[in-house]
Amino acid sequence: MLKQWIFISLMILGLAACAGRPTHYTVDPELRLPESFKTQDKTVLVNVIAPESTGQLGTQRIALAADNNFAESVKKGIVSGLINSGYKISANKHFSDVVMNFNFSELSVEIDPGVVKDELIVTGKLTLTMVKKPTTFNKSFTRRQTLTVAGQASEAEVTGMTNEVVGKLLAAALADPAVADFMQNNMK
Repeated sequence: MLKQWIFISLMILGLAACAGRPTHYTVDPELRLPESFKTQDKTVLVNVIAPESTGQLGTQRIALAADNNFAESVKKGIVSGLINSGYKISANKHFSDVVMNFNFSELSVEIDPGVVKDELIVTGKLTLTMVKKPTTFNKSFTRRQTLTVAGQASEAEVTGMTNEVVGKLLAAALADPAVADFMQNNMK
């Protein structure tokens, strides 16, 4: 009888420990374009591919998904930055000087839960593809960031770290000299 009570108590503690962990994050990264991106009267089409939702990863690690439209939110930030740098935005590739595709399909946000601490793991890969017929430019950027928190991870911690990784991937891509060269050489 005592063993049953101990077992039931441990099960309740285990369930209570998992109850408060976030299952989603909100993406809304801040983006500032470098001076090399300043232009006038050039038209760009922007596409963003969202991460694939993976669900549960195994017995312990928990995969999280965006609770807002990842692609639309990131695209909004990129478009805003481009407009502030003098670009025009097009919805048609035939009326664009360059088509920019930002592929975040390999971004993962995970929690490795523990009894007294959680580890947040954000692993991101951004593949930037730019097309100006007949030329195509591809370059990938990666970033991995971990954070160990006492107790359970909060949604604010997960959201903050995810936005930081996404923002830094975008900043690295847009500040890359090869990207700036492609934009300058193909927007004439």
